[in-house]
Amino acid sequence: MQDIQGALTSPFWWFSVVLIGIIINIGSSFLKTYLDTFLSAFSNWWRDKSNVRKEKYDQIFNKLEESEHERFMLSFMCHRDMHHSIHFAVYSALILIVCFYLKMANSTYYDTPLNIVLLGLSAFMFFSSYLSFITSIRKRQLLFSVLKKIDS
Repeated sequence: MQDIQGALTSPFWWFSVVLIGIIINIGSSFLKTYLDTFLSAFSNWWRDKSNVRKEKYDQIFNKLEESEHERFMLSFMCHRDMHHSIHFAVYSALILIVCFYLKMANSTYYDTPLNIVLLGLSAFMFFSSYLSFITSIRKRQLLFSVLKKIDS
C-alpha cells in the first residue's frame, strides 16, 4: 500500500501521466481522418457484400418456391450433409480411440509423429463434421421457410 501511495505522491508519476495524455490526444487527432476513411470503406464493402448475398438468397428462394424438383434436391443434399457429419464424427472418435489405445498400451508409436498426425486428422475430421452439420441445418432452415411460404 505504501508503494502505491509513494507513486501517487511523486511528481515523476504525475508528469508522466500528463505527458502520455497529451501524446494520446495529439495522436488521436492525426489518426481520426485515417480511421474515418478506413471505416467508411469497410462499411461500404460490407453493405455491398450483404446486398449481393441477399440477392443470391432471394434467387435461390424463388427457384425453390417454383420447382418441386429443386426442393427435393435440397432435401436430398440436406440429408447427405447430415450423413457426412455423422460419418466424420464417428471417424474422428475412432481415430481418437486408436490414439488413446496407443497411449494405454505403452506403444513405441505413441511418442512418434504418427500420433501427432492422427490427432491432427481427428481434429480435422471433427471440424469437418461440425461444418457439415451447420451446412445441413442452414439448408433445412431454407427448405422449411420455403415450405412455410408455400403452405400459407
